[in-house]
Amino acid sequence: MRQNIDEKWKTDPRRTALEKRLGSGRLADGMRVEINWLVLAHKGRPIPLKEFKFVENYQDWIDCELAEVRGGLVHIAGADAYQAFFSKQVKNGGKGGRPKTQKNPKQTQTKPEKPSSSISSSSSGSFSPSFSDSTSDSGSKEVPAAPAAAAPPPDKVLQVSIWDSYSRAYFSRYKTEPVRNAKVNAQIKQLAKRLGKEAIDVVEFYVRHPKAFYVAKCHDIGLCVSDAEALRTQWARGSAITGTEARHSDTAGAIRSQLERIDRGEL
Repeated sequence: MRQNIDEKWKTDPRRTALEKRLGSGRLADGMRVEINWLVLAHKGRPIPLKEFKFVENYQDWIDCELAEVRGGLVHIAGADAYQAFFSKQVKNGGKGGRPKTQKNPKQTQTKPEKPSSSISSSSSGSFSPSFSDSTSDSGSKEVPAAPAAAAPPPDKVLQVSIWDSYSRAYFSRYKTEPVRNAKVNAQIKQLAKRLGKEAIDVVEFYVRHPKAFYVAKCHDIGLCVSDAEALRTQWARGSAITGTEARHSDTAGAIRSQLERIDRGEL
């Protein structure tokens, strides 16, 4: 099956907004192709938000009004056409078949209608994803079968869990969502590699950390990456090390050093 990015999509203002967010039209078109496959995999039905989060830069797609989140489900603009198509297929007994209630074999078969093959503007501002048809040997056109929904890889699941933990803790502290972009995604990926599953708890611990430098930077995720191993140690021992504690430790160490020198007769 060949994906087709048509001219109406390329001139859609939402595509322009997405291009600005992602940095290039190629990335915007690639993201659309990925989401079209997801729409087909779910037969046009709303996609669970937890699954939709596996799409990189998923929030940009939502912010550009290409999807809407309602009740934990993501409604992709234009997906209704696919849902209606697949529902009609089931009613007609499958792809290319006659309706199940039809008993006369000589009666003309009802062909299922295809979903719109181009982006069409409507009163709600939605669009229908574009797919080219595949032609069988007999010359009849069939809508390609939806690909099976594959389980996301474990590393992606871990990265989503780390981000969810960080964003919840961040919102609880600052009453606003943290920024998420390509740089942040890469940093979350680094945390997953360096700390594994422990990163889920470490990022939450980090956002609660009272260190003045972290607070001044509003607990930027980059600082968590820089101090990942140290933060993990503090999380594991159950208490944070602040600048004040570090200075006290330094002073105590200096006093011990002086006492040891006195014992050795060096002073």
